[in-house]
Parts: sequence; structure tokens; C-alpha cells
Amino acid sequence: MEENLKEILTELSKEEIPSGDMNVLSYIGDAIYELLARTYIIEKYSKLYKINDLHKLNIGIVCAKSQSTTIDKLIEENILTDEEIEIYKRARNVHTKSHPKNGLIVDYRKATGFEGLLGYLLYKKNIDRILYICDYSFKNIILN
Repeated sequence: MEENLKEILTELSKEEIPSGDMNVLSYIGDAIYELLARTYIIEKYSKLYKINDLHKLNIGIVCAKSQSTTIDKLIEENILTDEEIEIYKRARNVHTKSHPKNGLIVDYRKATGFEGLLGYLLYKKNIDRILYICDYSFKNIILN
């Protein structure tokens, strides 16, 4: 399954990063994270749980709080490169008109930065890095 995902993500990646628009990177990063989270859950838990339970598990993974926790751990454990941290910070600080109904704005901004990083990695065609970061995220969130 992972090889199929790598092929799909490679097909989605573009030659050029959108002209300075971090919102576009966060938007595509959100879709990537959602797709990989659902794939991870299906592979690991589909034989153990009903679809409604899988959906609840997915919600727990893709929520802003979980993404915020992930990016904090990635930075704390020195897993991200300086360039990746810079991209995360730029995407995190983009001003948005929306905000979360539930949760903290700080978590929402960190999650937006995290998604922006994933979108950036997609455009840089760094698919292995996306898969590594997402796998790290899923394992840390589910184990906690």
C-alpha cells in the first residue's frame, strides 16, 4: 500500500511551489495528512473496529490539537531540519479569517503550519519525508 501512496503523491507533486502562498501549501497538506491518516487506520485497525470507530480514531488523529502536539514533538526531538522549521513557522503565521469552533487558536495555527510543511514537501517531491513525518505522527498520537 505504501508504494501505491508514494506513486499517488508523486503524481500530485508539482514542479513549482505556488508563488509565496502558504495557504495553498496548508490546503494541500491537509488533504495529504487526511489521506495518509485514513490509510494508516485502515491498514492497522480495520479488522479490529467498525467503520464508525475508525472514523472516530481518524478524527482524533487529524484534529488541530493532535497536529499541534506532533509538530511540538518533531521540533523538540530535533527531527525537522532548519528549512522545515522555517516553512512551518511561515505557514503557522499566515493570517486566516477562520478559527476552530472547538480548541485553541494556538493549536489551530500550529496545525496550519504542520499542514503547510507537508504541502511544501509535496511540491519539493520529498515523498519519503512526508511518509516519515506522518508515520511518526500517527504512531505518537495513537500510542498516547
